[in-house]
Amino acid sequence: MPVAEQTLNRFSKHTAAFFHSTNIGVVECKEGLYVIDSGAGDYDGENLAVTLEKIFPQKKVLALINTHAHADHAGGNRAFLSRTKAELWTSRKEAFLMEYPEMMSDMYWGARAFEEIDGGKFRAEQSLKADRIICEEEIRIDDEVTLSFVPLPGHFFEQYGVIVKEEEGNFFFTADSLFGIELLRKTWLPFLMEPVQFRKTLDKIAETDAKLFIPSHGKPIAKEKIHASCEVNAIVTLEAETLILKILSSACSQEKLLKAILDFANLDVKLDRYIWIGTTIRSYLSSMERRGLIEHFMEKNCLYWRAK
Repeated sequence: MPVAEQTLNRFSKHTAAFFHSTNIGVVECKEGLYVIDSGAGDYDGENLAVTLEKIFPQKKVLALINTHAHADHAGGNRAFLSRTKAELWTSRKEAFLMEYPEMMSDMYWGARAFEEIDGGKFRAEQSLKADRIICEEEIRIDDEVTLSFVPLPGHFFEQYGVIVKEEEGNFFFTADSLFGIELLRKTWLPFLMEPVQFRKTLDKIAETDAKLFIPSHGKPIAKEKIHASCEVNAIVTLEAETLILKILSSACSQEKLLKAILDFANLDVKLDRYIWIGTTIRSYLSSMERRGLIEHFMEKNCLYWRAK
């Protein structure tokens, strides 16, 4: 369903979110609006801007806050910022990728990307420069609302979450550091850059004081259920490591390992998921080798991995 008036869910006087393929946060204060992420492309960005004009006709969008640079979070930036003239806020490393988006596709491929993955789902199409670099800080946007920026490592280079602090409680937009159960059932292996950091971030989220936790993909989670949700996310990563160790009981190349994992999960993937899951598997391999669980070796001009 596209971003529309009926998809806006209000949690409190100041905090709301559009439930979408990527949930989009909206924070209302006296001076205007702060928006968290913009969706997957120009269509989302334009719809988001138009819909906000209808719902909040007297409010100007003051800033678009990107949790990270993935195309499903920042792909709508160009259209949204063109219409709203808002500032763009994000962290330093994510700002670099937004200014040079072609590096996203190149990162996934490990070299200059071929045409089919050089755009679209793999990166934002436009180069945009951030107006403000966020860090671990709190910004009081009026006398009733404070925005707290929280580093959430593990998923991407410098992802940040946003806690909206107001009289009715704290509302934590957790970006892609916590995935909804529905998405985990569908994809099983979400994109990660470092599984150990991801699990530490889950521990941080579980101990955060918030009334509601809003992941970018999935339904909001009440504080009574956040420990269980974080535990499920952590278990998924540990299951992946257990499977990798089992497969690597015999030496295996990366390509054969990836195929074995996809076959185990009964997945029949297209190119986009093949690239993303392949990148994630390489992240697991790097992490597990650093922890002494596996090792690599060369044989007959081929790179192999095996359990230790």
